Amino acid sequence: MSWAETTRQGIERWFTGEVKPPGPTWSDRIGIWLLERIGDGLTKTLEELEPTAIDQLRETLTIIKDAPTTPPELQRTLEQSLEEGNISRR
Repeated sequence: MSWAETTRQGIERWFTGEVKPPGPTWSDRIGIWLLERIGDGLTKTLEELEPTAIDQLRETLTIIKDAPTTPPELQRTLEQSLEEGNISRR
């Protein structure tokens, strides 16, 4: 097959062939890697802050439950929430 014929077939395939999306580039891969690392860091940070948040939430709910103006229905709900296992550390 001559060079001209090979070139013609290549150009024809280029314009009439199936269009395939390009694969991920290096910048895409680095971006994905960076986002994964940031996500892992945020997850670890939130897990470290969780015990403090639980303690603060328990204190706040106790204050609301003990307030004289809190309706009895809400007091029962808060008592159930404050039971061990509902709002507690893992």
